Amino acid sequence: MVPTVSTRRQARPRWKQVGLSLATIACLYATGCQSPMGLFSRDLSDDETTRRMASIEGTRGPLERLLHRRSAEESADDHSLSSAEGQAELERAEQLSAAGKHKQAEKAYKSIAKHYKESPVAEDALFLRAESMYKRQRYSWAQDGYDELLKQFPSTRYLDRVTRRMFTIAQVWLQSPEVVSTDEIQQVNFEDPSKTPPPAEKNPKPQGITRRVPIFPNFVDRSRPVFDTEGRALEALRSIWTKDPTGSLADDALMLEASYHLRKGNYIEADRLYEVLRKDYPKSAHFENAYVLGSHVKLMGYQGAAYDSRSLEDSEQLKITSAQLFPNHPAHDRLQDELRKIELAKVEAIWNDLCYYQRKRKPAAVAIYCRQILAEYPNSDYAARARKVLNELEANGSIAGSAKANATRPDAHENEPPARVRLTEPKTLPENSRNKDEAPGWVDLGV
Repeated sequence: MVPTVSTRRQARPRWKQVGLSLATIACLYATGCQSPMGLFSRDLSDDETTRRMASIEGTRGPLERLLHRRSAEESADDHSLSSAEGQAELERAEQLSAAGKHKQAEKAYKSIAKHYKESPVAEDALFLRAESMYKRQRYSWAQDGYDELLKQFPSTRYLDRVTRRMFTIAQVWLQSPEVVSTDEIQQVNFEDPSKTPPPAEKNPKPQGITRRVPIFPNFVDRSRPVFDTEGRALEALRSIWTKDPTGSLADDALMLEASYHLRKGNYIEADRLYEVLRKDYPKSAHFENAYVLGSHVKLMGYQGAAYDSRSLEDSEQLKITSAQLFPNHPAHDRLQDELRKIELAKVEAIWNDLCYYQRKRKPAAVAIYCRQILAEYPNSDYAARARKVLNELEANGSIAGSAKANATRPDAHENEPPARVRLTEPKTLPENSRNKDEAPGWVDLGV
């Protein structure tokens, strides 16, 4: 049997193994060791050598190697950011700002941000430039600087500080830092909603012509923009909740912007902002008021019985939800009272349609609206009037055949949805759409 390699190694003569060990010991003595274990025992007993072996001095990560382009002469323990690209120029600009030379510092910051676009110092330069303008109360320039920072660095580490600055700027420009509360609004005048006044500003301050007329230039107050101070304030608030939607001031900015539009009577925009607040910020401190005030601004969009009642119905649904979610809200009793008035306004709108078709001499349409009032609002004052009109139509023979039966039968429309659809005059419909499948009820109108 031919021996394998391992077998041959095991078969090596003992005298050869002894000779190899002696040669190893001789080499150790030649290097200064007194024993085979001398090297390890000396290293473990030497405090200086142990400290050097345990130290991580000189170890550099990939980010540090990128930021620091060290020369061969730099010391091994130098790990500061002072050698980052553009850092020296940034420090000189900060020294100018500390010395009170703000304009020179702002020019330097601008040059650094432009020259080192790919370097981290550009973010610092943009922020410090805007901060210098803010401290000098050049708020319009500061706003532009913060906007530029957010545009180039949407996830900047200065985001929280920027939003706080923008919120303060908006408060200064609006001169009305308080949001609208529910006790400031008045009940809607359902006969003429346009006569309901919007909430007045608390502690109003005198405003010059540059505030009253946005197109008139401002050349006096350097802390305000040249044009449209309030419009720029709204832009600052909008930047807060769009650029930092999860920040601590996002819901406050939304509420302040909605309050501004509510005080100005811009109910459509206020309604939109309150809706965003209700959907996206359920944990906000303004959540309850967003429901109550939102139902108010929707109701303010109602123009009367002669107009579309969609805003009336939307407001009703929102008020019902508000009353159910917040039974202890201070405005709960007022919500209940407004819900009763909304019911009266809805039946009044139906009665207005009934009168319209009376003037058009369309008895079948009049009968339909009479039946709707009797079915949906049997306890209202309009129910007795509708019954009277329906009896007159029956007595005069204006309703014949199936139209009379359907108009007088209480459960004729029991399975129909409760939503009311406003009828359009039949003459406006195209000829090919006048059938029961596409326009129910048109044939019964005598077309």
